[in-house]
Amino acid sequence: MTRRRSTLTSDWEQFVLLHGWGSLQPDLAAVLGQTEDDIKFVKASGACVHHPKRKGFAELFTLWHGKPPQDADWPVPRLSRAGAYAWQAPEMALLATLVGTLGPKEIAQVLTARLVKLTGDKNAERSKESVLVQTNRIGLTTADLVGGLTTAQAGREIGSHSIVLQAVSKKQIRVERIGRIWKIPHAAWEEWKSHRVFPPKGFVQLSTIRTSLAIKSDKLSEFARAGLIPTAVRCNPYGAGVNSTQFGTWFIDPKVAKQLLADRRAGRPMPWHAKPNMDNLKITYKLWCTRKHPAGWGRFVFVVKSDGRRSSTGVGVACQAIDF
Repeated sequence: MTRRRSTLTSDWEQFVLLHGWGSLQPDLAAVLGQTEDDIKFVKASGACVHHPKRKGFAELFTLWHGKPPQDADWPVPRLSRAGAYAWQAPEMALLATLVGTLGPKEIAQVLTARLVKLTGDKNAERSKESVLVQTNRIGLTTADLVGGLTTAQAGREIGSHSIVLQAVSKKQIRVERIGRIWKIPHAAWEEWKSHRVFPPKGFVQLSTIRTSLAIKSDKLSEFARAGLIPTAVRCNPYGAGVNSTQFGTWFIDPKVAKQLLADRRAGRPMPWHAKPNMDNLKITYKLWCTRKHPAGWGRFVFVVKSDGRRSSTGVGVACQAIDF
């Protein structure tokens, strides 16, 4: 290489001496429009002003051109010794807009296509793992969704994740697949919540008096579902600190609750006593049919004699089998 003059008087040389300490030679060459050898020669003079922190491409471009760089002003990404292309600000900005709208795998495919186009290298690639690393570096996670919320977030809002999952499985809530996460758009979530049923003011949960009524099973809700408990109403509360199952929660008037407890303590009949239950009746009828015609009774053969009389001796001309 031909040795240059010892005095560095041009504007770009002065710029390198003033701002180029620690900066990468490809960045300075792209900003100043010079070759990397020229930049290296100027930096080798030892006259560069030291700074606490080296300047990157964006800062160097702004100092030289007086405006921030646009996407088209950035140089082609460099290939490191490890065989991976460097991440630049435009690509990071694109990544930030894609997080929450696509899954990591789909984001990697979009960034890979962009990288191949910029570098001309058909083997250039952005892997799913590198996308996850850069996502964490910019302070985002794959759970950050744009224009919606996850089913877990929706479940925390209404106090029951199972209700949300059941509504999704029944297609009552419109969802979108983002990678491995179900995304509920805000509009769909608000629409679904608008159809929810709140308990009347002052009503209490039916389950709170179950123990006092000496009921350990789920019969109390079954009685309410059959209409045997006055004023009972099934609701799906949310946002009021009350948890609910996927089948809803029963509420009753507090006056009725007090009356039920008083009747139980006094030994008076409860509203569901001596009332037919269709489920129980179906099971009872099925058992009754089995006991009336048990399968193990077998077959009895009666012989009809020629005179029309029936006998079991086996003598006759006609036989008839009867099941019992």
